[in-house]
Amino acid sequence: MALFGKYRIQKGILIKYKGNDSSVEIPDTVIEIGDNAFKGNESITSVSIPPSVRKIGDFAFAGCSGLISVMLPDSVCSLGQSAFGGCVSLNTVYLSASLTELSNYVFAGCSSLYQIEIPNTVLQIGEGAFSRCTSLAFIQIPNAVRSVHENAFSACENLTEIRIPASVTNISAGAFSECRRLCNIFVDAENAAYRDLGGIVFNKNLSNLVIFPAGKAIARYAVPESVRVIESGAFSGSDYLSEISISAHVAHIGASAFSGCESLIKITIPPAVTAIPANAFSNCIGLSSVILPNTIAQIGNSAFEGCIRLRNIRLPEGVTFIGQNAFRGCAALASITVPTSVQQVGSSAFDGCDEVRFPKLKKGDRRFLSAQAGIKHIVEYAPSAMDKIIGIFKK
Repeated sequence: MALFGKYRIQKGILIKYKGNDSSVEIPDTVIEIGDNAFKGNESITSVSIPPSVRKIGDFAFAGCSGLISVMLPDSVCSLGQSAFGGCVSLNTVYLSASLTELSNYVFAGCSSLYQIEIPNTVLQIGEGAFSRCTSLAFIQIPNAVRSVHENAFSACENLTEIRIPASVTNISAGAFSECRRLCNIFVDAENAAYRDLGGIVFNKNLSNLVIFPAGKAIARYAVPESVRVIESGAFSGSDYLSEISISAHVAHIGASAFSGCESLIKITIPPAVTAIPANAFSNCIGLSSVILPNTIAQIGNSAFEGCIRLRNIRLPEGVTFIGQNAFRGCAALASITVPTSVQQVGSSAFDGCDEVRFPKLKKGDRRFLSAQAGIKHIVEYAPSAMDKIIGIFKK
């Protein structure tokens, strides 16, 4: 390993920068900036990257909180995971025209980043690539990108409009979740996989509702009759919606589909649905009434966690599984009965609930024990006998 002043370089790889200069000029002998090479350096405000550099490693500049702008030469063909993650002062980035992928979390948490041009060579935008870039007001996805991965632009609070080009064939769950000013997502008419109706994204044949933009300012929405699937995160963070009418044809609801819909008051689940998935309605703080069909067999982890105003819900006979934290924090729920059909209840499933009624079990059967933490009143009942209060627990 060679030492060049403040640089530790080995076989052309810059292993570590040990200086505290505000302006850094990387030697032109460097062909790769290694993993973590500048990570956490708060002194750097600008960096000059020579055209000899072909690769920038994982977390290479992560947490460089003073870094303001970056220009990547066209020689750079690989940009590592979280390479610039958490660079909170970074406001302008010029990307290399040789990049084919923007890796996972590459610019995540760059809260000052307000403009960036994605080159036409990029085929994939990775998971969380621009998540929490809260100053980003505009982004153009070039007509070469095929996949926009999970949470790629999540929590980009200033994005108001997105245009999906014809090339995109995959939009993963939560790609634009919690973008609370995002009013419309328009899809190129030539796109073979997706289309939009009024700025709401569906698959091409309208059987799957993919994304309802969180900033769309309407209070009531009826899911079209053609829809069979509401995809994961589809309505997540849609603050304006107070009422959603789900078509009777919907048979599947994805994880986190309605999470964080803070104005949602009531919901009726159609009879074709057999499971409420993880986080489906978590933190819907205005939700007071849920009607479940008799077809429901499973209620996933944290399905209704944080629904602090939930008062009315009946768990039908036929439910066999209630996940951990499923109703945690539902403080307004005066009483809820666990059906006799239930075989498993996860830990803290009812933590913070006032009263929960459990079926009476045979001696030694402890299947509900971990679920009873944090419940004020526990009631044991038998199907053909009077309820018996077996414990009162105060928080």
